[in-house]
Amino acid sequence: MRKIAALLLLVALTGCSTAPSDRVPDGLWYAESEIPDQFHYHVYVLFLDDSHFTWWRVDEAPDTVIKRLAHYTNDHPGVKILTSYTREGDRITGERRFIHEGTPSLKGFTSVQIFTGHFSGDTLEMKVEGNMIYDDGRSFPAQIIRWPLKRLSDSAGG
Repeated sequence: MRKIAALLLLVALTGCSTAPSDRVPDGLWYAESEIPDQFHYHVYVLFLDDSHFTWWRVDEAPDTVIKRLAHYTNDHPGVKILTSYTREGDRITGERRFIHEGTPSLKGFTSVQIFTGHFSGDTLEMKVEGNMIYDDGRSFPAQIIRWPLKRLSDSAGG
């Protein structure tokens, strides 16, 4: 009987320690869609500190993303390529670079994204301009997109 009680207690304690947190982390922002809506995904931006943020696109709603936040902040493709930013008052500027060394079937390139934005209370209007610069010097600008972000919080219902 003691073994069964100890086993049940161990299972209960293990369940408590591994249960996912549904708390919205400070610094998480969400856009229902981009303008223009070319990918039909939601956009999430997570400010990690005073000089870096990460972002990702998915089709999952905020409550699902929050439940799976460890995946999106650790394992989601590209999330480890951080955006460096500075903030002056309500203005934000940032840059994200991805360097692809190239393979026999794909030329090397550098992808550069420039972020500019404006905070207003619990909203953040962000513009993203990107371009690709190939190793041979050719450059191809990408479409400019806008993210009408809002701050997510526990009180906002996730």
